[in-house]
Amino acid sequence: MTRAIDEAGREGDGERRLVARLRAGEGAALEELYVAFRRPSFGFLVRLARDRHVAEDLFQNTWVEVSRRATRPRQDTELRAWIFTVARNEFRSYRRWQLVDVTRLFAYDREREEDRWYTEVGEGGPLVERGLALLATLAAPDREVLLLVCVEEMEPRQAAQVLGISHAALRQRLGRARARLKDAMTKLETVASAPRRAHARQT
Repeated sequence: MTRAIDEAGREGDGERRLVARLRAGEGAALEELYVAFRRPSFGFLVRLARDRHVAEDLFQNTWVEVSRRATRPRQDTELRAWIFTVARNEFRSYRRWQLVDVTRLFAYDREREEDRWYTEVGEGGPLVERGLALLATLAAPDREVLLLVCVEEMEPRQAAQVLGISHAALRQRLGRARARLKDAMTKLETVASAPRRAHARQT
């Protein structure tokens, strides 16, 4: 920790002064906060994620969010708890994406019966693992719209606002993204079933 937090912070004075400086928008205060908590927050994320590369990304996201919200904490905010909360939220967001059930990516606009195919997932491996593989193959615009509507469960109006497009454009983009996801799943199923077909021909 910085000296101000480590020494004066035992009585709370150093931390209260730092919070006040953050609330006032003082850039040096944000730098002091980073110096004080970069190692503890990174260590926390490494242990939480159990993957250093993932932790590095989450660490960067954490401090982007802390910087964005630096003037917002209440005067009685405990800085360590606040930063660790931001870090944990970033990890939870990552896990939510990692564990997404691929079937939920087709939940929007349920009246489209042709999308019912996705309930037949076959034997190509765990659904979650395939969901991750499929999402990774999509371009960023496709991932964004699927994640906003189907994972974050935003209303179409909100998702359109985030993406800076109209509601009609959102539906078009979502339809295209779902079509590409369906195509990616079909290709993945074909690859996964190839060894079984080869074995069947041999027996």
